[in-house]
Amino acid sequence: MTDAATLRLLTEADASAMNDLFSVAFGSAMPPELWHWKYGEGRGLAMGLWQADGHLTAHYGAMPRPVLDAGKPCLAVQIGDVMVRQQDRSSLSRKGPFFEVASTFLDRYIGHGRPYLHGFGFPNRRAMQVAQRLGLYQPTGEVIELHWLTAQVAPLPWSQQAERLQQLHPHSRELAQLWQAMHTSLPHDILGLRDAARLQQRYLNHPTVDYQLWLLRHRLSRQPIGLVVLRRHASNMELLDLVAAPQDWDACAQAAAQIARQQDTPLLTMWLSQAHARHFLSRPKQIDIDVLIPCNAWSPGPSPDAVANRWLLTAGDTDFR
Repeated sequence: MTDAATLRLLTEADASAMNDLFSVAFGSAMPPELWHWKYGEGRGLAMGLWQADGHLTAHYGAMPRPVLDAGKPCLAVQIGDVMVRQQDRSSLSRKGPFFEVASTFLDRYIGHGRPYLHGFGFPNRRAMQVAQRLGLYQPTGEVIELHWLTAQVAPLPWSQQAERLQQLHPHSRELAQLWQAMHTSLPHDILGLRDAARLQQRYLNHPTVDYQLWLLRHRLSRQPIGLVVLRRHASNMELLDLVAAPQDWDACAQAAAQIARQQDTPLLTMWLSQAHARHFLSRPKQIDIDVLIPCNAWSPGPSPDAVANRWLLTAGDTDFR
């Protein structure tokens, strides 16, 4: 970093500068309401590197997330909106802007004795290789995409039914029951909190995407089986997330496929950490999507070996799907 550059956390007053850089980096602007949903009112953190001419040249964002690590509550951050102005991208050394924002953020915020024990994200292999070479991250797993052809998935049995939820408060007890069943069935893993408050903020409060939340239950006993979160695309239905014990994941996928068929969608897809695909006994097709799961390797914290293949991640754990 040059003497004329300034490294600091961004505030709401910097939203316009962040969006200018976002437009240059990704080719389109971020809607102001989406920025506010991610970062407003203290929901997110972002480290920025400012040049002497007043331009934001690098940005490293993070969205805090309560998680359970082997059943113990702790805090993590999902890293996102990592971007560097075009003319500075060629400098991917320890003197470059990416290294400055990333290493500073990791050193201040992630690891033992810091606000967040874990950091995670969804980098592709090229980005991971750059971060590895700089000593910032190590890979601890990968995310794959699962495919079901909806016409080949059996319809739900009569004894089960799916109900679309427009509000979560009336179902808070059922959602708590499902979340309890999910995390107690995965006692050695790391998984983000999936309670009613998280589901409300992540999906129903999202400013730009209309997600569908469906509660699957037994028709007679009314006992919940699982919650699925769906997003309809032009050519597929995406299973963004689920809240259920792993033994009920196939039933959740079956319900999602039936809903997709009813909405004339032939393909159901899902992002999932590869280590957890084994819980789908239906054996959906697995697709490599070039997405890895990183672990902080810069500041003292849980080792990559200690974290390897323990993150349960879906597309719902991102901020961009």
